[in-house]
Amino acid sequence: MRVTIRTWPEKIEIANTRSYFNPTDHKIEQFRRADDAMRWLRPHLSNHLLMKNLRSLLASEQISNPEKMSNPQVAQYVATMLFQNKLVLAKTFLLKREPAIIVKEQAAPPPAAAAEVAAPRAEPSEIAPVEEAVDNTDHEAQAATLVAAAEDGTPFCEECEKKKKARQQKNAA
Repeated sequence: MRVTIRTWPEKIEIANTRSYFNPTDHKIEQFRRADDAMRWLRPHLSNHLLMKNLRSLLASEQISNPEKMSNPQVAQYVATMLFQNKLVLAKTFLLKREPAIIVKEQAAPPPAAAAEVAAPRAEPSEIAPVEEAVDNTDHEAQAATLVAAAEDGTPFCEECEKKKKARQQKNAA
């Protein structure tokens, strides 16, 4: 059995066997601890359809009475089974194209002006080392938060919410 969670820009699936997933198209997620899997599942606890499907998945794995479990209990069972590799979580990126690269062309200065504009070159010892950019964004959590917000009607943007309230007040008057 396989449960699908669609989050943009990737599709995430949980299944009871690896045979559902093609290694070239899917990235199998490995969890070092059950807490890591639980951290991933926690934002989805309010998704009632997903929790219903996860209960069905647990029932197919011979877990007794998953329909009587609370959402956190279901998530804890699933997290433990993901950690123990009894369940498999796989990701597929839905966007398969390369990102567009935009290059702005600049007109070359006239030859006489080019000599005036040219700056003196720095010696190699004067050049400061460049630090690597690190992306600390938890994209999975961010996507899960946006999906959960969309499901329960939570506004994404403070400015948009202000405009929406102003429109509602204007229409009410």
